Formats: sequence, structure tokens, C-alpha cells
Amino acid sequence: MKTIAYWLPMEIRCWLTALGWRRGAVVIALGLTAQQIWFWEIILIKGWAGLNWTGPPFVGAGMMTILIAVALVVAASRKDVFRSGTPDRMVFILIASGLLFVIFLVTAGVLMLGHDPRPFMLLCIDSAIACLIAYLLTVLGPLVALTYAAALTIRNLLRRFGAALSVRPLRNIVVALLLMPPVSILTIEIFPAISGSRDYIHAVKMGYPAFWSVVLLAMAVARSSKKSAPA
Repeated sequence: MKTIAYWLPMEIRCWLTALGWRRGAVVIALGLTAQQIWFWEIILIKGWAGLNWTGPPFVGAGMMTILIAVALVVAASRKDVFRSGTPDRMVFILIASGLLFVIFLVTAGVLMLGHDPRPFMLLCIDSAIACLIAYLLTVLGPLVALTYAAALTIRNLLRRFGAALSVRPLRNIVVALLLMPPVSILTIEIFPAISGSRDYIHAVKMGYPAFWSVVLLAMAVARSSKKSAPA
């Protein structure tokens, strides 16, 4: 217990200071841009009511993945950390954003399946265990796999393009992805939706997960660089 009490504050400090104030300001600006594009696409194109916001077009999602890729380059772009030149960085942004966009679309489909309980109702009537197994196989299991796939994609691409990461990048990226929902819920508690709602669905509508995806993933990559302070 004493070890955790010592380690956790040190780890939080390392995460918060890994980017530095200049790169941190750039990443926050990228995150705010992603949030605003997501939000105004729903307001002006998709519509706020009901589940209209879950359908195409996916301009906000596409721009979010591009801005995540840019933020990753910003987070890894300091001397001896991201050794590739500008052309390679542009290729990285193109490939990373494309792969992350595909992962986003699959994740959105899985979440919509989990949001609709009808496929599980017949199983739940006959057997609670069968219902639980079906939910694990069709919703929770794929979400875990997609989270890991996103983390692997980011880590492997960064290493492929010359980013000097520590032995902990996969863990840090997974932590960043897992932190995104709770910090989005905390954000909407502080800044409610335009309708006054404070639930997670409205946090998504407001674009808070888009903002935190950019910021947290950039922090995770910066924390994973060999130049960051040791844990």
C-alpha cells in the first residue's frame, strides 16, 4: 500500500509533465479543434435529437483520427525521440488516421449493438448465463480487443517510423484509452451539454471523448518516450 501511495503521485506527475507546456498547448488546441468539429457536425448536419448523431457522415470522427495522429507526432517530436523526417511524418499521419478511423467505425458498431438489448432478450429469458456469455462475446470482448488493437496500432506505427519509446508504451496507451470515458463523464459534470444533460451519451454528443482521445493519447506517447522521467 505504501508503494502504491508513493508510485501513483509520481506517475500522475510524469503524465502531466511529459509533454511540456509548449507541446501541451499544441495538443490541447488539437483536442479542442477535434471537439468543436465533432460538436458542430452534430448541431449543423446530423441533428441533436435521438440517435441521429450516430449515423453518417463521419466528418467529425475522421477529423478526430487525423488530429490524434498529428498529436502523436507532436508528442513524439523531440530530438532523438521521433527521428523520421517531415515526409515520413506525413505518411505516418495518413496511415495512422486511416487505421484508427477503421477501428473507430468498428467500435461504434459494437457500441450500437450493446445499446440495443433486443438481440439478448430471448437468451436472457431462457438463461442468464447464456445472456451473459452472448454479451461478452458480442460486446465486451470485441471492445477489449479493439482497445488493444488501437494501442498496438499506435505503438507499432510509432516504432516503425522511428519513435524511441520505452518498454511501457502499450500499457500507457491502453491506460489512456481506458481513462477516456471517466474523464469525459467528469467533464460533462463540470460543463453540461447544451440541453443541460450530464450523462455519457451527451458527453459524446458534446465531443468530450474526441477532446480527451487527442490529449490522453498524446500524453501517453510522451510519457512512453525514453526522454521522459522514469517511473
